[in-house]
Formats: sequence, structure tokens, C-alpha cells
Amino acid sequence: MRLCLALTLLLWQTLVLADTSVWKVSKGEQSLFIGGTLHILAPSDYPLPDSFSTSYQQAQTLVFETDLSALSSPEFQLQMLTALTYPDGKNLKSVLEEDTYQRLNTYCQARDLPLDNFLKFKPALLTITLTMIELQRMGISSAGVDEHFYKQGTKDGKTLLKLETTEQQLQFLTSMGEGQEDQLILSTLDDMDSLAKMMATLKSAWRSGDSNKLLETAIMPISSDYPELYQNLLVSRNNSWLPQIEAMFKTPATEFILVGTLHLVGPDGIIERLQKSGYRVEQL
Repeated sequence: MRLCLALTLLLWQTLVLADTSVWKVSKGEQSLFIGGTLHILAPSDYPLPDSFSTSYQQAQTLVFETDLSALSSPEFQLQMLTALTYPDGKNLKSVLEEDTYQRLNTYCQARDLPLDNFLKFKPALLTITLTMIELQRMGISSAGVDEHFYKQGTKDGKTLLKLETTEQQLQFLTSMGEGQEDQLILSTLDDMDSLAKMMATLKSAWRSGDSNKLLETAIMPISSDYPELYQNLLVSRNNSWLPQIEAMFKTPATEFILVGTLHLVGPDGIIERLQKSGYRVEQL
């Protein structure tokens, strides 16, 4: 189902294979750049494709999904941990069906992961944690595109903006998997054995700007199997971001918007929706 990877990376008109997941969007004489990102990469994924650095150099303003400095602050980490863990008297063993719990226990034992350490985690946090551990085993633990340009933009004195608050992001995470706890955990465990192959496929599609492959590998499975989650994590956020993006065409500065690649592709993706609204779109 590709759910665990889609969530971690989190998230039309058919687009042909192009050079990269960067688009130039224009209206009249005004233009901006939109780059699809992956939030975690391996050292070998750098340097990034040239279109990223070219767009960065032409932009005076960088726009991210949220405030990355606040996201990594101890205060927010504590807030997230509080929201995504169960209160006293409740844990995974009391929430999950016995068969689901036993399968999770078997998985953790096979990887020398003490399940007791995760018992208080809600399924959303457990899904992200297990996926991150597996990616680290694969050597994929370096800064993603967002963090790379956030650090560079801070150093170069560029204007840094965000599309949503960290509290809004936390709200999306908190609602993830509610009422579908067993399905979320089982889907995550199903994905683990093929995670390396899925990640390689997604990274290849991202680097080459292959929107069809991203649609097939990540968007369609999650929209089919988890329509409510798809609406909450992708569609509703795109709906909120689009008016903000369109307002940027009225500013004198050139913006480089960096959001998760899955927000850009598919019939609900930002790129096609801008195109349908009359903007000129060029994939770089």
C-alpha cells in the first residue's frame, strides 16, 4: 500500500518525463518556482539536480511547508510527543486487536526493537518511527531538500516564509489513523519488506520529475485505501496553500516554494490546479 513511505515523505494533466521535480509558474510578467522535495535523503543524493540550485539563485524568498526551526525546537518536540502518545491507562496493547499486536511484536523482536519502548506511541507516531528506523538501516538519514535549503537560505539572508504553522501540522498528525489503528499498523508492517525498493523507485521518480510514477507508486494507493487520510494530509492542505501561492504573484520578489513532492502531482496536486486556473507551467 506504500502508506508508511508516503506518510514519511509527506504527499491533472499527465506530465511527461522531465529533468526534475521543479516547475516555473508564470502569470503575465510575474513568475515563481515550485520544487518538490523529499524530507529525508542519503548523502549520495547530493548534489541535488541543477534546477534546484538555479531556482534558488533566482529567488529572493524561500517558502516552506512550515517553520523548520520551530519544528525542531525542544518545545515542539515535547508538544508532539504529548499529542502522539497515549495517556496513562491506555497503550497499543489495549487499542490493537490481538493478532495485530502479536504481528507487531514479532516484527520488533526480529529487529531487536523492544516493543515496550513503543507501547505508549499512537499508531501514527509508531508508523513514522518504524519507517525512520528502517530508512536509517538503509543509510537514508541525512537532511532532506527542505532542510538543505533552509540552512542555505538562512546563511544567505533570504526571506523565509511558511505555508502553515507547526500546530497545524501536528493537528494533521494527531488525527492520522484514528479509528483505523489496526489497518495503519498492518499496512506499515506489510510495507517494511519492500521499503528499500519503494524508496529507490520514489527517489528515481522525484529526481527525474516522473509524475506518473509518483502517482502510481504513492498517490493512488493512499487515495484508494485511505481516502480520509488522503483528504486530510494532501487535499485539504493543498486547498489551504493555493490561495497563499496565488497571492505571491502580486509581490515584487521571486519565490521558490519547497513542499513535499506528493503535494504537486495528481488531479488534486498544486501543479495541475494552477495550470487549470490559467497559469503557465513549465517543468524544468
